[in-house]
Amino acid sequence: MYRTTMTAVIAALSLGASVASAAATTLTFNTVVAPFNSYFESGATITALGPEPIFAPNGPNGTPSLISSADEEPFLAYPMRADFDVPAWTVSVDLGDFGDDADQLFLNAYNSSNLLIASDSQLLDAGVTGMLTLNVATAGIAYVTFGAVGEGLSSVYADNLSFEVPEPASAAVLGLGLLGLAARRRMRGR
Repeated sequence: MYRTTMTAVIAALSLGASVASAAATTLTFNTVVAPFNSYFESGATITALGPEPIFAPNGPNGTPSLISSADEEPFLAYPMRADFDVPAWTVSVDLGDFGDDADQLFLNAYNSSNLLIASDSQLLDAGVTGMLTLNVATAGIAYVTFGAVGEGLSSVYADNLSFEVPEPASAAVLGLGLLGLAARRRMRGR
C-alpha cells in the first residue's frame, strides 16, 4: 500500500512539473506593416491607446520598434496595450529612446477583471540612448499596458515583447494523470 501511494505521489508530482513548462513567444516587430491601430501576431494583439497610430521605425537598438506618437509638437508618445489569447505567466518588453529627455518607463499587467496584478517601472535618464527591459511575472495576465509617464513623454519605443503561456498539452497530461490516479484509488477502495 505504501509503495503504491508513493508511486502515485511521484507520478502526480512529475505530471505537475510538466505543467510548469510553458510556451514562450517573442515579438520582434521586424516584419510589422505600420502604421496600425491594432495588430495581431502569435497570440497577442497590440493596440494604440492614444489618438495616434503605431509606427515601426528603427528604435534605439537599431531594429524596428513600435512607437505611437504625434508627428508635431509636443511630440507626445502614447502607451500601448497587448492582449493575450491565453492568459500569460510572464511578460517582458524593451522600452527606451534616444536620450532627449528622462523617461519613466512602465509595464502594467492586468487580469481578465481589469485589476492591476503586477507592474514594473524604471527610469531611463536624459542623455542615455538605449532600451531597458521591464518584466512582470504572475499567473493570469490577460493584458499589459506599457510606455512612459511624466514630463516630455517623447520618443518611447517598444521592442521584443515576450510572454509565456501555459502549454495546453502539459495541462491536458496533468488532467489525465489526475483522473487516472482518482480512478485507481476508487477501484482500490471497492
